[in-house]
Amino acid sequence: MSKLERRWRRGGALVGAAVVGATFAGGAARTGAQTGPTTIVIAAQNVYRGCNSIVVQAPLGTPWPEIVARFSNPDDVEGVWQFDNGEQRYRGRYFKLTNAPIDEPTSTVAFVQGLFFCVDADGTVG
Repeated sequence: MSKLERRWRRGGALVGAAVVGATFAGGAARTGAQTGPTTIVIAAQNVYRGCNSIVVQAPLGTPWPEIVARFSNPDDVEGVWQFDNGEQRYRGRYFKLTNAPIDEPTSTVAFVQGLFFCVDADGTVG
């Protein structure tokens, strides 16, 4: 038995795994173990024309346009996509063209999300 297996059996890493699993599954609010951010948090960084992979922390129910507003020029954001691993497809979360169809939900459902922001000019976010 390896060191890692012994640690798991003793429960040393089990608590950490449960917290991480609940966070990424959007279940942290149900467990009561953690509370999410109270404001939108995006690490300050450059964004480049095309699609940029960016991690966003936000309170549950934050509308996508509020996240887009954190860019140096929100009008440069053409769309926001999120990869749905379960279905192996991208879901459109926000488009600058307000009549473009988006996939539900219309706001955040997890405290931490990896998103793809497609922009038509270089800029910054954060």
